[in-house]
Amino acid sequence: MRGDTYVTLKYMNILFVLHYLYCGIILFPEESERMNRKLWGFSLFLVIFIGVIWMWNGSTDAQEEKSAFSPKSSEQKQAPSQPIEKKRGQASSKPVEQPEEKPKKTPPEKKETQEPAKDKQQPSDKADSPDDPDQVDHSNDRSASTPRVVYQGPSTSKQVAITFDDGPDGKYTPQILDILQQKQVAATFFVIGQEVRKHPAVAKRIVNENHIIANHTWDHSYLPKLSESRIIGELNRNYREVYKTTGKKMSLMRPPYGATKGIEKNLYQQGYQIINWDIDSRDWTMPSPVTIQQKVFAHVKSGSIILLHSGGGDRSRTVRALPGLIDKLRNQGYQFTTVDRLIGVSPYRE
Repeated sequence: MRGDTYVTLKYMNILFVLHYLYCGIILFPEESERMNRKLWGFSLFLVIFIGVIWMWNGSTDAQEEKSAFSPKSSEQKQAPSQPIEKKRGQASSKPVEQPEEKPKKTPPEKKETQEPAKDKQQPSDKADSPDDPDQVDHSNDRSASTPRVVYQGPSTSKQVAITFDDGPDGKYTPQILDILQQKQVAATFFVIGQEVRKHPAVAKRIVNENHIIANHTWDHSYLPKLSESRIIGELNRNYREVYKTTGKKMSLMRPPYGATKGIEKNLYQQGYQIINWDIDSRDWTMPSPVTIQQKVFAHVKSGSIILLHSGGGDRSRTVRALPGLIDKLRNQGYQFTTVDRLIGVSPYRE
């Protein structure tokens, strides 16, 4: 308000001077000298008066600025105090609520963490098992002493198990079945799903003649290089094909090339007992029949699992070596059995 008064007086002075000049010079020129002196006197008075007012206005404005600044600073100091009080009020209210909530929250949290764990384990077993509505996981039926990967059976009795990989085919597998039937020998066939689809009658004959049929994947892929889902797909696709063809739900499997590094647990969790071998006849290199026999005779012992092939290439040498192999092992006192009987596990799921 004081600043406005100063400006108003200033402009009134200017207007008064202009009006005085207009009246004295234009309207009454004969009295200009006398009015001139009065004008200068009055102007001097107004200048002094305005100067006093300006000085007074300046001092009061400075006081107002100080007074105006101090409340702001106090407000700034008080402003954070209000949220602090609110925070304190909230913090003080929480401890009162926490003792009431803690006993209510902690018990259900423990139950929830325990119960879902059980729920997760149950469906995981179902998901890990081959994809068939009638299948049951018999991983619990296996002996606790049975390792995840079996290379040979116990040496308590003089028994050996002959196994055949990569079949069935339409040429060599039937010839091998003929020899086994003649020699009254039961064997274990690790079959490929694609070959089962091509030769379903041979797959049925394997089962009908009391041999064991087992999983050797769908297309003989190298499992350690596959993802977990691909591995399960290889097993499940073969499983479904064999089940559709023979009605058997396989629980024994042999990974192609015997490669199990890093995947043993995954295969075992699918409900499979992994069967490898301790004697490789190397018939897949197509040596002479005598060489095949010598490879076996040099390393055979009680509980041995012998690897031969009934498909996947020219197996004519295996066919020619098989009769003499059986005869000589029998002469050495060995009895022939299937892998499941050798190690004491179930070959099929119920």
